[in-house]
Parts: sequence; structure tokens; C-alpha cells
Amino acid sequence: MVRTYPLPTQDDNDYFTDVTIREETLQRTRAEKTMDKIEEWVGRYKTLLDIGCGRGYLIEAAIRRGWKIFGLDINPYAIKATK
Repeated sequence: MVRTYPLPTQDDNDYFTDVTIREETLQRTRAEKTMDKIEEWVGRYKTLLDIGCGRGYLIEAAIRRGWKIFGLDINPYAIKATK
């Protein structure tokens, strides 16, 4: 358990929430660009294995495009967030 002193203010909490939202938006944008490149290189093959899938942003992008995708990661927190 970690104790924070002094306690964060509401402004601090709002800042970190905004940073998290921007980071997720950036990751989703990167995933879409990655899918553009994959489709450019291999066509619309429709099956993909994402090793080290993290929070699953590439998985989301591939599913939206109709791909069958499998994701693997060793981090239990990433796996839980992706499900």
C-alpha cells in the first residue's frame, strides 16, 4: 500500500484524467495507422496475431475492419483490461 502526502487536489486528479484520455486517444490513432500499413503490406488477409497486445488498441482497430485477430500478452493487468 502506498500513502500520498499531501493528498492530491481535485485539480491534480483532473490533470491526470485528462492525460490518460489523451494517451488513449493517441494509442487508438497509432493502432489505426498501424492497420493502414498492415493492409497496405499484406492486403486484406483478415487474420492477425498481435504478440504483446497490451491494452488491445490494435485488436480493437482490426476488429472494426473485420479482421479475425488473436492477442497474446504476459502482463495480467493488460490481459484483464483487454477483455
